[in-house]
Amino acid sequence: MKKNENEQALDLHILKELCNDNYILITHGPAFGILDKVNDNNVGSKALLKFIQETKPIFHFFGHIYELAGVYKNSINGSYPIKREYYLLDSKEKTLKTLK
Repeated sequence: MKKNENEQALDLHILKELCNDNYILITHGPAFGILDKVNDNNVGSKALLKFIQETKPIFHFFGHIYELAGVYKNSINGSYPIKREYYLLDSKEKTLKTLK
């Protein structure tokens, strides 16, 4: 069952206390406006976008939106079926490699 924006915001508020300056965020779906368009509509979470803007993860990995698999800045939509790419994170170097 999908949580509404308020429920997500409450969950993320609790998670925020666990974040530090050196974390990677992994979620099922995208943040609003980041690789989240389906039929010209943004379907990502506004609560998640706010959380990301406030906590600044090194990378945010997610999936769910097959139409826009790929990388945008530090956000990685790892939905495989469309782009047929893999992503490799070097945690020591904090770099991302795309494998086709």
